[in-house]
Amino acid sequence: MIFTDTITIYNHYKDSSGVDHWKKTILEGVMYKRKIAHGILASGAPTDGRFIVNEYISITIPNRPGYYSPVEWKKNHVGWTLNPKSGLDIVLLGKCEKELSDTYRLKDLKRDMGEIGVIKAVHDNTKRNYLKHWRVIAV
Repeated sequence: MIFTDTITIYNHYKDSSGVDHWKKTILEGVMYKRKIAHGILASGAPTDGRFIVNEYISITIPNRPGYYSPVEWKKNHVGWTLNPKSGLDIVLLGKCEKELSDTYRLKDLKRDMGEIGVIKAVHDNTKRNYLKHWRVIAV
């Protein structure tokens, strides 16, 4: 079986008074890979020809219950979502029991856990006939 990895998702939201919160969800039975993309910058900028390297995490999550679109999830914070537009949804490689709060902040989590990425892109492949899944890119 290839889906043997575990991730922890922290979905960001603000309460009615504007205070930041993160709802934690642990997903088992996923697959992640650390990847490197590289290329040559050729945009007409003064740095033309510069070699660029970007590291990112690619995550495959097989279809499962509990997922809500970012618009639906924002209404009541039930289940979990994958929101690349917020810029604040976090994915951590592995299982993490730590809760984000006023006393344990995101910077503390990054310092303590290390393998964390911000969700930047989501490809929803759950409408297919077979192999329904989400593909997530985090940096």
